[in-house]
Amino acid sequence: MGHIFTEVEEGVFRAPDADAPGGYRYRITNTKLRALGEPDENSLPVGLAKYPDIIDDCHVLLPHVEIVYDESDHVRWCHLFHDMEKTVPGRVAQEVADGFAWIRKIGGAERIPTLEMMNKDITAVSGFKLVQVMGLVPHNEFFKLLMDGKFPVTLSIRRENEFSYTSFPDIFHDLAGHAPMFLNEIFCDFVRKIGALGWKFRGDSKLQGAVSKIYWYTIEFGLKRAAPEQKQSCIAYGAGIVSSVAETQDSVESEYAADFDEQGNRSGGKRAINRLPFDLRRVLHSHYDYAQPQELYFVIDDYVQLSGLFDGDLEDVIRTETRAGGTVPQGTLLPTDKVIPTFYA
Repeated sequence: MGHIFTEVEEGVFRAPDADAPGGYRYRITNTKLRALGEPDENSLPVGLAKYPDIIDDCHVLLPHVEIVYDESDHVRWCHLFHDMEKTVPGRVAQEVADGFAWIRKIGGAERIPTLEMMNKDITAVSGFKLVQVMGLVPHNEFFKLLMDGKFPVTLSIRRENEFSYTSFPDIFHDLAGHAPMFLNEIFCDFVRKIGALGWKFRGDSKLQGAVSKIYWYTIEFGLKRAAPEQKQSCIAYGAGIVSSVAETQDSVESEYAADFDEQGNRSGGKRAINRLPFDLRRVLHSHYDYAQPQELYFVIDDYVQLSGLFDGDLEDVIRTETRAGGTVPQGTLLPTDKVIPTFYA
């Protein structure tokens, strides 16, 4: 016999189920999930207090929770995917370009793909698994998930006015931006190690914050050297870049970073973009801003360079640089910085 769902508040439906934690299974709309995932005054998802029986200890949504998308949600995904698909050629790493082709192949170009569709290939290649969450995951739980080979995917999808850029994680950012890179074993090794280090530093917000900077400037907003035959000097691999049409274009082709108003329109002045060779110490002293497209990027030669960070005295460097303190604003260059030109000479 099927379950009979009752709406307990707008966008949240539940049905009695003796086998589910708390005695209920849930159906939650995309719009409501976004609201439940927004952080409260303690930087925890609102839904943690309202519906504690829908997540586990790492904030992963339990199997008895189903997210319901309406047709407009699928239409937004389709528009986002097609716009990015036209943008990626020549501007992103091959792994990302291959990832978009893979998403189309498994049926994810026209409608929001399921995590199960993507995990079939990801787990087979790298052992990683995408898991469903409602929004931002606190640092400790986030790093533990990465350490355990699990990547949290926010299931809500961005609003119309966030097509060009969104500061809140969403399913397009996570599935189109992050998921393709989990088909690369070397990159996945780096992600696991970042997770383990962040988890090791739990209880020390400064040290854990330093690990977050490495994550930010690589996994989220990393650039990679382009082949000499390409016109621009860099290509993008970071998910925060390749889930935004505007930032994918600007990060590798523009001299200036775009700003956006609340309606999603470009606005404001011009912030110069600086691309620097990846340097661990420079990364650890760099400020980042999640609310606007970046104006500072660090450029790696290859993914082996990232995994190689753990071959040396990474922990000692982080502890030393954290004790030293000091943060360089994004728009500030140091005398020792060697800016990479936007285009090859």
